[in-house]
Amino acid sequence: MLEGLDEIDWTALEHAYGDAGDVPQLLHGVASDDPDTFAEAHFELCSSIFHQGTVYSASAPAVRFLIGLALRPGGRDRHRLLGLVGAMADPDLAYGDSALAVKTAVAAEAGRVMPLLDDADVRVRETAAYLLGQCGAAAAEILPVLHRRADVESEPLVRASLLAAAARLDPLGAANRVDLCLHDREPAVQAAAVFAHLRSGRPVTAAVPEAIISAWRDGTPLTGSVWPRHTLDKAVDALEMPHAAHVLAALADSSRRDVRHYVAHTVSHLNRCRRSALPALLPLLEPLLGDPDEDVRRAAASAAAEAGAAAAPLADSLAAATRFADPASAYVTGADHALKALLLIGDPRWREPVLAAWAAGHRSYTATDTMAHLALDGHPIPMDDELLDAVRVRLTVAVAVASGLGSVRVTDIAVHNEPVHLTHILRGWGAAAQRAVPELVSALGRAPHTAGAALAAMGEAAMPALPALRAIPVPACAQAVWQLTGDAAPLVEIMSALLDRPYRNSHEFRHLLALGPAALPLLPKLTALLANPPDSNVGSIARHQTLLAAATVVWRLTGDAEAVLPTLREALTFDGWIAGSAAALARELGEAAAPLLPQLREALGLRQARVRAAEVLWQLGTDAEQLVEPVLEALRDGWGPGTDAVDLLVRMRAVSAAATLRELAERDRRLIASGSADEIITGDEALRARLRQGVAQLSAEVV
Repeated sequence: MLEGLDEIDWTALEHAYGDAGDVPQLLHGVASDDPDTFAEAHFELCSSIFHQGTVYSASAPAVRFLIGLALRPGGRDRHRLLGLVGAMADPDLAYGDSALAVKTAVAAEAGRVMPLLDDADVRVRETAAYLLGQCGAAAAEILPVLHRRADVESEPLVRASLLAAAARLDPLGAANRVDLCLHDREPAVQAAAVFAHLRSGRPVTAAVPEAIISAWRDGTPLTGSVWPRHTLDKAVDALEMPHAAHVLAALADSSRRDVRHYVAHTVSHLNRCRRSALPALLPLLEPLLGDPDEDVRRAAASAAAEAGAAAAPLADSLAAATRFADPASAYVTGADHALKALLLIGDPRWREPVLAAWAAGHRSYTATDTMAHLALDGHPIPMDDELLDAVRVRLTVAVAVASGLGSVRVTDIAVHNEPVHLTHILRGWGAAAQRAVPELVSALGRAPHTAGAALAAMGEAAMPALPALRAIPVPACAQAVWQLTGDAAPLVEIMSALLDRPYRNSHEFRHLLALGPAALPLLPKLTALLANPPDSNVGSIARHQTLLAAATVVWRLTGDAEAVLPTLREALTFDGWIAGSAAALARELGEAAAPLLPQLREALGLRQARVRAAEVLWQLGTDAEQLVEPVLEALRDGWGPGTDAVDLLVRMRAVSAAATLRELAERDRRLIASGSADEIITGDEALRARLRQGVAQLSAEVV
C-alpha cells in the first residue's frame, strides 16, 4: 500500500507550495479510515500535486501509492483517488513540465488498475475506466479488457466511461461501437458516444445532433465523477451552427426547467465563443425570457445583456421580463439582467422599473452599475430633470445606508458600491447635473474619490463645494480643487506626504500624472525614489506601478532619460502588464529609449506587452517585417489591445499581414475569448470591424 514511501527523498521534489516533504504525511492521511482526516488530507494532496491543473515533480512518484490505496478492499473513497490519478494524466486537464512523467507513471500502473473494472463499487468501475483511458502506452493490453467489461456492464455511467476510454485509446477502432451507442437507450451512453465521435475528428453525421437531443432531453446525462460540470455547451459547441441551433431549439421546448436553463447557458457560451452564434441563437432566448422559472429567465436575460446592442431584436421580450422584478430581492434577478440589456440597447423601457424601485426605497443595483459603466465609457444615458432628481434622492439614501453599515463586508458590497455608481452617473452628465452639487458634497465622506471627480467634472457650478473638497485630504478631492481653481498646492502637499510613506498605494500615484508642470515641487522626492527604490514589496506589481508613475512625471518634467532608464529596464522584464506600461513610457522617450533595445526585444515574448514593445522597436529602427509576427501573435491569442495591434500594422504598412488580418476577421471563433463576460462580444465585434478596416487600408497600400 505505502511500502517504499520513506525511500523517496520527497524534500528534493516539489509541489505547488514548495518542497514536497509533506506528501508522505498527506498520503498517510488519505489512508485513514477517519472521514475527517481523509477529507482534509485528500484536499491538501490534490491542491499540492495537482494544483489547478498543474502537475509537479512530486506528482509522478505519488501515483503508485495512490493506486495502492485505491486497491485496498473497503478503503475509503477509492473512486476519488482513481479520479485524481486519472485527471493528472488527462491531457485535457493536466499540464506542466512534469506532465509526461505523470502520464508514464500512470500507464505503468495499468496492470494493477484493470481488475478494478470488475469491482463491486460502481464509482470505482467508472473512475477505473476513466483512468485507463489515459494510458495510451498500454492501450494494446487495456482495450480487450475494456471491451470485455463493456459487453457485460449494466450501469449506464460505467458503460459511458468504458466507451469513452476505448474511444480515447483507439478512436478509429472504436468507431463502430461509438456509432451504435449514438442510438443507445441510455442517455449517458449516448452522451459519451457523442463526445467520442466529436473527439475522433470524423465528419459529424446527422445522428450526432439527434443523439444530443435524445441524451439531454430529460436532464444532464453525465453526472458521474469523471465528467465536467457543463457538458451540453461542449457538445453543441463542436457542431456547425445550423446543427447547434437545431439542437438548442429542440431542447428549449423541454418540459424540464433544468434543460431549459442548460439551453440559455449554452446560448450564452456559444455567443461568447463564436461569431455566427448571435444571429442564429439570439431568437431562442425570446421564449426563455418569459419562462415561468426564475433561473431560466435569469440565464436568458444575462445572455441577452452580454450581447450588448445585438440584443435589440429582443427589446419587447426584455421589457416584458421586467414585470418579474423583485426590488426587495438581495440577489440579481432575471429582471435585473433584462433592465441591463435594455440600457445597453438604448431602449427607454428600463426607466419606469428603476425609478419605481428607487421611489420605493430599493436599490436597482445592476441597472445602476450599468449606467455607471456607460458613463465611464463616455456614453452616459440621456439626462432629464426627472431622472436627475431621482438620482439625487437615491444618492442621499444610498450614502445614509452605506454610512450606517460601518466597515465594508463582502456581504454588503452592493450597499457600499451604490454611492460610487451613482456619483459616476452624475460625473458623466457633467455641468448639466449641477443641481446635484449638494448631494455630491454629502457623498464626499462615503465616496470621496468618485464624488470628487464628479464635482470636478461640473466645472464652475461646483465652486460652492470647494470648502468641503479642501477639508478631505485625499488625492481625488485635492485634484478637484486644482481642476476647479488652478490651485495645485493641496494635491502637491498630499502627494508629497504619500512619497514620505514607506508603503505607497500605486493607485493614488495616478494623480501625479494629472499635475503636469505643477508637480515640479515634487521632483526631488520623485528623483530620489527612482534612484533608491524601496525594498518593500520587491517584485510586486504595485511597486512597479508606483515607480513607473514616478518615472513618467520625472521624464515629462525634465526630459532626463538617464533618470528613468533603470526603472524601465527592470519593469520591461517583470511581467506582461507591467512591461506593457513600461513600453508605453519608452515610446515617449523616442531615440533616448535605445539603451532598452535588449529588454524591448525580450518583451516581445510577453503576450500583454508585445504590441507596445513592437511599436517602440519600430520607432527605434527595427525592420517592420521582423515585428509583424509578434504583433499578429498578440491578435491571435486574444490578449492585449487588439485594435492597437491593427493600428500599428497599418502604420508600419505591413502589407504582408493583410491576409492574416482577413482570416482573423472572417473566422468563426472569436479572437477575444476571456475577460468580463459583458465585454467579450462587444469587444470582439469592435475588433472585427477594425480588422476589416485594416485589411482595406493595407490593400490600398498595394495599389
